[in-house]
Amino acid sequence: LTPVDKVKQYQQAFEKVKAATGTSTVEEVEALLVAAEEANFSLFNYVNELNGEIEKLEEQIAGVR
Repeated sequence: LTPVDKVKQYQQAFEKVKAATGTSTVEEVEALLVAAEEANFSLFNYVNELNGEIEKLEEQIAGVR
C-alpha cells in the first residue's frame, strides 16, 4: 500500500469508529477508551478479590469437613 492508501484506510477506519461510538474527534474516542480501560481494570481487581474470598471460603469449608 502507498502512504496515501494507508491514510485513506485510517480515515475510513476512524469514520467507522466515530459512527459506532457517536463521537466526532480523536479526543472523544481517546476519552472513551481511557474510561473503558479504567472500568475494565476495576472489574479485573474486583474479580481477583472475589477469587481470593472464594479460596478462603473453600479452605474454611475443607476445615469444617
